[in-house]
Amino acid sequence: MSKRYICQGDIFRYINDELNISQKSLCIVIDKVRSGNMVESRISEVKRGKRKGYRELENAEELFFEECFTIKDEELGFQKVLNFVLREGLVFQGSEGEENDDYRSYSLRMLKYGLENCELPLSKKNLIYDSLSEPATNKIEIEEEKADSYDELTGSAAAVNIKADSDLIQAVDDRAEEGWDLSLLEQSINKIRKNWVYIFLCLISLFFIPLFFDICQVSAIDIFLWMNNLSPFVFFSMILILAVSTLLFGLVDTALAIFLYKQDHKAEEKLNYYEIYLIAKYGDKHRIIESKGRYDLALSRVCYSVFCNITGAFASLALYSFLRTLKDFSGFVRAKHFDIMADIGLIFTLILVFINSFLLFTRKPMKEFCEKEENPDTLRADRLNVIANNLHIIVNIFFTYLGIVLTMIYGFSNYPEKNKMSPLFILVVIGFYLYLWFASSSPYAVDFNAQCTGAFVLLAPFVAVLTSVYTIMCFYPSLNYFISIGVNFIGMLMWLACLFSKGGKNLWPVERSHKMYFALYAGLMLLFYVLSVFIQM
Repeated sequence: MSKRYICQGDIFRYINDELNISQKSLCIVIDKVRSGNMVESRISEVKRGKRKGYRELENAEELFFEECFTIKDEELGFQKVLNFVLREGLVFQGSEGEENDDYRSYSLRMLKYGLENCELPLSKKNLIYDSLSEPATNKIEIEEEKADSYDELTGSAAAVNIKADSDLIQAVDDRAEEGWDLSLLEQSINKIRKNWVYIFLCLISLFFIPLFFDICQVSAIDIFLWMNNLSPFVFFSMILILAVSTLLFGLVDTALAIFLYKQDHKAEEKLNYYEIYLIAKYGDKHRIIESKGRYDLALSRVCYSVFCNITGAFASLALYSFLRTLKDFSGFVRAKHFDIMADIGLIFTLILVFINSFLLFTRKPMKEFCEKEENPDTLRADRLNVIANNLHIIVNIFFTYLGIVLTMIYGFSNYPEKNKMSPLFILVVIGFYLYLWFASSSPYAVDFNAQCTGAFVLLAPFVAVLTSVYTIMCFYPSLNYFISIGVNFIGMLMWLACLFSKGGKNLWPVERSHKMYFALYAGLMLLFYVLSVFIQM
C-alpha cells in the first residue's frame, strides 16, 4: 500500500470519524487556538482533502488531546490509533511506535506532526514515492540511506541513478513551491479541456435562446406571464412534478446502471438493496469505476434532495398564489415593457445553473466508498436525474426571482397608496426562509456539506429587509401585516442561531467559501434592480 506523510486532514478525520467528535465540537476547539470563525464546512473540506489546513494549529497537540482524545480504556485507544495510522498508510517520526509508548505519548506525537502539516493529503509534498522502500520523515535522511545502499550494491553506476532520482524529487518539490495558485489554474484548465463539449453546448444554448426569441417574436416576460396565467391546478401540478422528477429519473438512472452491470455480469445472482445502491453510485459493488456512477440511492441523500426541491417548489407556489391576488398585475407588466430585463434574467439564471452543474461533476473523483460523500459521476450533466433537477432549478429560480422583482416594482409604483395585505404573502416569506434553511443549514445540509451551505446565513437578512420594507411601504397595518413582520423577526432569530451556533462572529468566512454562488445571486438581483429603474425613467 502507498504511504504518505500525516497531515491536518487526517487528524480531523480521525477525531470526527474514529473518536465520534462532532464537527461542531471540533470548531469550538479550533477557535480556542486560532482567531476567527471556524465553520463545519471548513472542517469537512480539510477532512476530505479539498482544502489545506491552518498554520495556527501548530503546537496545539496538548489542547486537542485533552479535548478530543478522552477515553476510558487507554489500551484500547492506543490500539485504535495505531490501527488507524497503519490502515491509512500514514508516516511520521515514530509512526510504528516506540518502546515506551502509551496512548498519550503516541497520540501526542501523531497530533504534533499531523497538525503542523497543512498540505493536502495527496499533494506532491506528502506523497512517499515507490522508490523509497521504507518510511522516513526526513527527505535528506532518505536520500542518504538510498545513496549508501545503492553504492554498496552497484558502485558508481548506482550513484548516477540516485542523483537522477534526487533531481526528480527536487524538481517536484520546486514545482510545488511555485505556489498553489498555479496548481489550481492548471486544474481548472484541465477541467475545461476535458469537458469542452459540455461548455460548448452551454454556450450554444445561451446563443440560441435570444435568437429563438427574436425569430418567434417572444420574450422571457411572455414565458413568465404564461406561467403566471396558468390555472392553479396546472401550475401546481407542473411545479410539483418538476420537484419530484429528480427522484423519478434517478430511479430510471438506477435501472440503467443495473442493466449495464448485468450485461457484464450475466451470471450474477439476485442483487440485494445495498448491492443495488453500490452499483448505482459507484458502477460496481466492489470498487469505484470511473464515469459509471449514475445515482445515489442512500435514503438520507434522497430525502435531502426531494425535500429541498419541495421546499423550493413551495416558495414558487406561494408566490404564484400571491401574484394572482394583485389587481391587473399582468396588464401592469406588459404595459411597462420589461422584456429586456426578463431576457437577461433568464440568461443569467441559465449561466448560474450551468456553472453550478459544472462545479459539481468536475470535483475530485472518489477513491473509496463513502456514504456521506457525493460521487461526482452521479452529477454528470448527461444523467437523467441531473437534467431533471437542473430543469426544476431553472424554472423555480426564473419564476421566483422575476416574480419578486416585478412584485416590488408593482407595489412601489403605487406608493404612497397602500393596500390590504393578503395572507398569501406570509406564505411567500415563510417559503423563502424554509427553502434557504433546509437547503443550506438543516442537519442534512451540514452532514452532506451541501454545495449551498451558508446560503441561509448570507441571504436571510436580505429576505427580511426586502420583505419588511415592502410590507411597511405598500400595505396598511392589519393582522396579516403584523404577522408578516413577526415571521421576519422569527427568521432573524433563526439566522442568529445558525450564525452563532458555531461560534460565528462575521459573515466573511461563509461568503468566502461560496463567493461564486453568492456573487451570482447578488448580481442577478442588482441587474434586475438597475434595469427596472432604467425602464421607469
